[in-house]
Amino acid sequence: MQTETKAIDLVMLVDDNDTDNFISKRIIEITKFAKRVEVKGSGKAALDYLRENQSSPENLPSLIFLDINMPIVDGFVFLYEFEKFNEVVRNKCKVIILSSSDNKDWFTTAVMAFGRNFLLM
Repeated sequence: MQTETKAIDLVMLVDDNDTDNFISKRIIEITKFAKRVEVKGSGKAALDYLRENQSSPENLPSLIFLDINMPIVDGFVFLYEFEKFNEVVRNKCKVIILSSSDNKDWFTTAVMAFGRNFLLM
């Protein structure tokens, strides 16, 4: 018996690497994981989007796939600023931190500072 999975309404990709964004978006589209994919090339662009849509929950992503290593507004700055959003945004948007790093120090930092609300991958 096959179980049908309901697609997530909106997923946000936050990564400065265009190739990674293209591949991730295509995988999400092909698998029908989400109905919509919002791609942001920087932490600042993602924070701006959330600020602009914080009073419109239907435009907020259910999942945010966040690259931690980006210039200017990196993933840690994004997480710090994300914690300042109202409860509606923080509860609706679940953040999944993505990184190819094996740096245990930043993993420890992320878990200690933000571990209760974020998933590390």
